[in-house]
Amino acid sequence: MATEDDDMENLQHKQRLKASVHHTVVKICSELVQDDEAGITIDNSVKAAIAETTWRYIQEVTQDLEMFAKHAKRTTINADDVKLLLRKCPKLLEHISSIHQTHTESRVKQKKKSTTKKKSSAVPVADSDEEN
Repeated sequence: MATEDDDMENLQHKQRLKASVHHTVVKICSELVQDDEAGITIDNSVKAAIAETTWRYIQEVTQDLEMFAKHAKRTTINADDVKLLLRKCPKLLEHISSIHQTHTESRVKQKKKSTTKKKSSAVPVADSDEEN
């Protein structure tokens, strides 16, 4: 019985995600039309087609990322999987790589700061025999 509840919850979650993608696509299309000086409009059926295509593309991308991680005998998708996926989009790959490098560098700095704080906050304890 619990699996039916889980299935229903997963379906609802998937529907909410799909609705969110649809909403975002419609919003982006509306913004593009407002910014366009030529007065071009986008039909609602075209917006729906773009949203559906986007949703299907997202599903393909997630399956590819899962397969890359699985091939590497991992259960977690990491940055290398994303870079492998983007190998045919050089500009996007470069952008993602720079974001990843910046993120990695900031994590290293955070670790160094926390390590130095731990070392500086440690007060050596002297034996009472040595003080006398």
